[in-house]
Amino acid sequence: MLYEEIKKFILKFNMITKGQTVLAAVSGGADSVCMLRILDDLSKEVGFSLYVMNIEHGIRGDESIKDSGFVKELCEKLDISCKIQSVDALLYAKENKQSVEEAARFLRYEALRQYAHKIGAQSIALAHNLNDQAETLLFNLLRGSDVSGLSAMKPQSNGLIRPLINTERTLIEEYLKDIKQDYRTDSTNADTIYSRNLLRHEVMPLLERVNKRAVKHIARMANSAAMTEEYLRKQTADALKECCMDVEGGICINVKKIQEFDLLIRRRIIYEQIVKMAEKKKDITQTHVENVMALLKSSGNKKVNLPYDLVALKSYDKLYIKRHSDKKEEVINKTIDVSSDSFFMINSKDKLSWRVFPFDADIGKIPKCKYTKWFDYDKIRDKIVLRNYEKDDYICISTDGHTQSIKKYFINNKVRADIRKHIAMLCSGSEVIWICGYRDSAAFRVDADTKMILEFKYERDNT
Repeated sequence: MLYEEIKKFILKFNMITKGQTVLAAVSGGADSVCMLRILDDLSKEVGFSLYVMNIEHGIRGDESIKDSGFVKELCEKLDISCKIQSVDALLYAKENKQSVEEAARFLRYEALRQYAHKIGAQSIALAHNLNDQAETLLFNLLRGSDVSGLSAMKPQSNGLIRPLINTERTLIEEYLKDIKQDYRTDSTNADTIYSRNLLRHEVMPLLERVNKRAVKHIARMANSAAMTEEYLRKQTADALKECCMDVEGGICINVKKIQEFDLLIRRRIIYEQIVKMAEKKKDITQTHVENVMALLKSSGNKKVNLPYDLVALKSYDKLYIKRHSDKKEEVINKTIDVSSDSFFMINSKDKLSWRVFPFDADIGKIPKCKYTKWFDYDKIRDKIVLRNYEKDDYICISTDGHTQSIKKYFINNKVRADIRKHIAMLCSGSEVIWICGYRDSAAFRVDADTKMILEFKYERDNT
């Protein structure tokens, strides 16, 4: 008997235990009505509390209202608490630029989770069956999904349970006929203008003509894909730890390190990092992944644009995925008066402060910190300007007076091209005193003859 098979399936996966509260999502269709009747009987046998919720999506007018009425009446006969909730899927889809199906699904799950929390339910029971499993695999396959999209819906995950996920639709309908239980039929389910209905009513019957066990075989493939996906997920997670790190404004990928992993893992890493930055999967396609993959092999510094105002930028042996904004950075151009101790806020987070004091000739006190620098006050003759990089800028890199252009310095030290023009520099004309946070000029360094110290401190607020 189907009841015993589903009971065994529920207990095998420990979906429901004595004393728990379960919320069943019931639409009024054959699957959900079958699940309701079986859970009702099982609740008396196992000893758990059963509640029902019906979501009316505001799509099918009077028909869906009658479906809700049917569910409420059935629950009254079974003496089960039932909550009917209406949502406006059409309006939500329009406001959020989603398909009606996506909007309905989101609102449905949101309502179920909120009510489950209110009544203290440990599980939400959904009526997906084996045919749904097979149809979902085919649907995702035709949309171009990879292994993750072909994975089976799990019997239980994240507080959701699917008692019928291993049961074919024909057995569900036979069970309802045997117990003389009627149900509602959604008229839109027969409309093959919808892709899923086309698969259900035309494609699947053809596949079953090839092999009558097609549904079971496809569903088994979904289970196999789920196990494969779980293995690949773990491999990808381990690889991520070795080659990716969060940086200010985005994610940094070590180009050499990621190349050590298999092609499939590389692709998954790139995809996951794009999704992480985008905070959504929608519209992130294999084309975007391949475009970023091409950057890994490219020479020089290059970039590609990605959805959701993201950009992938290769700079030397690093690849960055970050927000791309056309907003112009504020230009820095501030004359620094060092005659008195003071400070200047470069922006809302960065601060440059300075002070002048006598030097006691103890060379060992000279700071080694890259954000605090001491200079010989008397060696700086011209006015000091805090500004951004200009093409003729240079810096003295040795005590014998040897200089290097700032452009060459940036290249040699692999400073990312996209941030060069935003780096703050202390300058005396075209001669750079200090590339803040990088290197200082040898021409103005403290030595045994120094009388007065000019100290600059660059402070960054990383909160």
